[in-house]
Amino acid sequence: MTVYELKNYFDDMFDIHSFQGVDPSLNGLQVSNEDRVVSCVAFAEDACLQTIKMAEKAGADFLFVHHGLFWGSAKPVTGALYERLRLLMDSHMSLYACHLPLDCHNDLSHNACMASVLGLRNPAPFAWIGKGAAGLYGELEKPLDAREISALLGRDKPVSVIGEDKKLRRIGIISGDGNDDVSQAISLGLDGLVTGEVHYSSYKDCVDNSFTVVCMGHYLTEVFGVKAVKNKVEEETGLDTVFIDVPSSL
Repeated sequence: MTVYELKNYFDDMFDIHSFQGVDPSLNGLQVSNEDRVVSCVAFAEDACLQTIKMAEKAGADFLFVHHGLFWGSAKPVTGALYERLRLLMDSHMSLYACHLPLDCHNDLSHNACMASVLGLRNPAPFAWIGKGAAGLYGELEKPLDAREISALLGRDKPVSVIGEDKKLRRIGIISGDGNDDVSQAISLGLDGLVTGEVHYSSYKDCVDNSFTVVCMGHYLTEVFGVKAVKNKVEEETGLDTVFIDVPSSL
């Protein structure tokens, strides 16, 4: 499979073009040699130097990330951006970014994967962005507190808990930054929200509405979908794949 063929495979899978004008990320192929044959695909959260170095060491010639290099405005190719691009080109590695199209995918999104892990019943979409929903909400099979949720998602304890740390049954799930959707989650009558992070601006709203936010860290909540895509690509294409883990406490 060539880079061009793999690009088309991802473009179709995530309906990349439907997010133009909605997502500041430059979704799709950001760095490429389109005629090159792909032998190994690396998957990671961020297109940072450590990720690219680890992908090169793993023998990858194609890197799929959630957070790419370009975010809606031109900037000089200096410093870290220069080094990232130089390393990608020196190693003949293509880079593909998939931001909101992955966040909003029906089956492969981080939220869909976390909902499955947590046993969320009848998940429904909310927090719409254009044609896609950045969040899911529903009812847990049994009420869970913050530590129980954390354990299921792979962390000993949450980064933080906003509001009362109580048992939650009706919850929303939003990967990454869920701050802008706290008010909508409260209006839906949910007990709480599981997300990566929220800001101080939401703190009093949570307290005054007896609403709980379990913050699991931006990074942790956004590797679920990346891993799901990795498994799908390996199964459907037969290509060698590798997950590059560069964790953050944030």
